[in-house]
Amino acid sequence: MDVLLCPKCAYDLRPQFEAEPVVRCPECGSTVQAADCVLQPVFSWRMVVAAACVPLVVLIAFRIYAFTQGINEFGNHALILVPIVLSLFASVISSLIAGGVVGSRAWRVYRRRVATGKLVGLIIMNAAGTMIACAFASFVVTQVVGVLIFRT
Repeated sequence: MDVLLCPKCAYDLRPQFEAEPVVRCPECGSTVQAADCVLQPVFSWRMVVAAACVPLVVLIAFRIYAFTQGINEFGNHALILVPIVLSLFASVISSLIAGGVVGSRAWRVYRRRVATGKLVGLIIMNAAGTMIACAFASFVVTQVVGVLIFRT
C-alpha cells in the first residue's frame, strides 16, 4: 500500500501507519484506519455492457427497418455491410464516451487523495482500460449479432 492519505484532508499518513493500525490525522484530527485510506476502483462493468449494447441496438434497428419496408437483403450486400459498419462506428463512439465517463469518475474519486503524477496515471489507466474492454465487447457483439441477423 503506497498511498495512505487521510480521506478528509488528503494528509499523508504513511509514517503514522507504520507504528499503529488506527491513527489520528494531525491535520484535521479525524480518526482513520488503514482500510479507509485504500483507493477504491472506479472501473465499472456496467459501462462496458452499456457500450456493448449500442451496436446491438443499431443492428436490430436496421433489421426492423428492413423488415417493415419489405426489403430483401439477401440480394443486396450494401444492406448487410452498412448496418455492420455503422454499428462499428457506434461501438467506437460508445467506447470513447464510456472511457471519458470512467476517467471523470476517477478524477472525482482520486483528485484529493493522490499526488498529481499518480492521478494522471490512474485516470489514463481507468479510461484506457474501459475503452479497450468496451471496444472488444462491442466488436464481439457486432460480429456475432451481425452474422446471426444478416446471415446470407
